[in-house]
Amino acid sequence: MSASLICRMLEEKLPRSISMVLVCFAIYAAFCLPGYAHKYLNNHYSINAPVFLTFTQFFTVTLLCSPSLYRATFSKKKLSVKFVIYFLTSTALLVSMALDNYCVLRLNYSTELLFKSPKVLTVMVGNIVFLKKAFSVSEILSTSLVVCGFVGMALGDFSGKNNFDLNGIAAVVVSLTLEAIASNMEEYILKLCNATIEESMSLIFTIGTGLTLSWSICTGEFLNACIKIRENPASLFYLAIYSILGAIGLFVVFISLKIFGSLQTVMFTSIRKVINSCVAFFIFHDRIISFWHITSLFLVASGFALNISDISKNEKKEGHRPSLEGSQNYDVLVEGGEEDPSGNSGLFDV
Repeated sequence: MSASLICRMLEEKLPRSISMVLVCFAIYAAFCLPGYAHKYLNNHYSINAPVFLTFTQFFTVTLLCSPSLYRATFSKKKLSVKFVIYFLTSTALLVSMALDNYCVLRLNYSTELLFKSPKVLTVMVGNIVFLKKAFSVSEILSTSLVVCGFVGMALGDFSGKNNFDLNGIAAVVVSLTLEAIASNMEEYILKLCNATIEESMSLIFTIGTGLTLSWSICTGEFLNACIKIRENPASLFYLAIYSILGAIGLFVVFISLKIFGSLQTVMFTSIRKVINSCVAFFIFHDRIISFWHITSLFLVASGFALNISDISKNEKKEGHRPSLEGSQNYDVLVEGGEEDPSGNSGLFDV
């Protein structure tokens, strides 16, 4: 079943609010085990190679998208977006993911969560600046509630063992910036230019595979990782979990981008960390639920519920299902170079 078909089914067969909840939990389920596998590879096999691990996920996605890549390469049909846009998007995404993997090695969970808390706001700012999107008061309020909840959850997990590594913090800041850029460019490609998920993923991740392979070879990560894998063949099992399930998670992310846009998608991926904290209370009995945790869960739940409520109201008000081309208020150039009535243009139109 293709990703585009899944998009169509979610759009046409289910209420948008239900699709939203399903996609959120699908993202959590897909990335849960890869996160564990990443830490296990580092702690038990000393495979601490952020660029190499990014390469494995990009390479897996490229393999899964190989039929689409063939069609995009040899078809007479023009690409929906200029190649340079795909190249820039791939570069921003791969550097963001590599730095994200690096942060896991340098920061503990609560410190990482604290500095990643504003991620949703950076994407919202990108939506406003780059895509010229307009947000309602309730959308801004729901986003603010969720971000405050993320900050509170991180503060609730703080202990005397928190690690404020300067390199790790710098990596988080750069990663957030690049992820916001990549997310906005992906939304531009998928929703405004109406590119298919298959075309966009095949090109973005094929370009990224070549770049991450070259990067990991130049830094020596590729050779070191291969040596450690040869010395510890059992590590291949965890590497397969990380790369295959991580690749599936990336497919879910692009499905979410196509349906909901970058802001909602980044909110889903961020909520995943809150769910992890909640699950930890049931697994590790020594963890204590504090006032920060309770307040934060309330804020995140309130923001998410407000978001779902807005979507349901908009559906009833419009009286029809929004199309995959996007239902949000964009004021940018669309496919074909024709301006919208407002006369505004997007930064990514080249």
